[in-house]
Amino acid sequence: MYYEGNIDDWVKISFANSTSNPMYYAEKEYFDGTLIEDIVFSNDLTHINNYTFYNCDSLSKVVMANSVVSIGEDAFYHCNSLVDFYYEGSVDDWTKISFANSTSNPMYYAEKEYFDGTLIEDIVFSNDLNSIKDYSFSGCNTLKNVVFPDSVTSIGQAAFQNCHSLTSVVIPDSVTSIESYAFYDCPSLKYVFYLGNETQWNELLANSSLGSTLNSCFIHYNANGHTASDWIIDTNPTCTTNGSKHKV
Repeated sequence: MYYEGNIDDWVKISFANSTSNPMYYAEKEYFDGTLIEDIVFSNDLTHINNYTFYNCDSLSKVVMANSVVSIGEDAFYHCNSLVDFYYEGSVDDWTKISFANSTSNPMYYAEKEYFDGTLIEDIVFSNDLNSIKDYSFSGCNTLKNVVFPDSVTSIGQAAFQNCHSLTSVVIPDSVTSIESYAFYDCPSLKYVFYLGNETQWNELLANSSLGSTLNSCFIHYNANGHTASDWIIDTNPTCTTNGSKHKV
């Protein structure tokens, strides 16, 4: 597929469905005669339409400005060659974006994700954040630890789905609901540090759709003051042997 225009022209097109986009069937895609591999969005782009890069197999790098506020359905579906995703903004900026579904989020397929040039590994959200939107970090492969502030009351659907490197989360007792698939397919997630007590946690479970991932984790209650760099004791020392521990 050859498109005789640039990326700024292409994102203005509205597609009725996935097969209305010629990328759906094309093996190679070109903008202005150049194979689409690296895409840098303009600083005034606010919305990416449905199906805009559907099945764009040649796409390997995306640079997105913090001007984007919403991304449409399946906008990056099946972009299986995507390696690097760079977001030119902070985690606070990112949490303001609305995603139509998991594959509207470029993180879903990217191998590495960056905020302001820094690889995303540990996230501590700001204290004025009220909720995590649906699909916000879906597929974020590099994310390891998350600390939610006590201002957060809800964690959206599939918000951290497919975060395969995620090891631990700190959840305050201000959270009253965790939506379906929020932590689905996070095989490395072993530790949940909950800042409330066991009774509160059970109430949260009753009001949420946590799925099997969190239910199989070690839950640490009354974990006030825990941070992403704290240690977990694996075995306690004895008179004759050393104990062992690891950071989370």
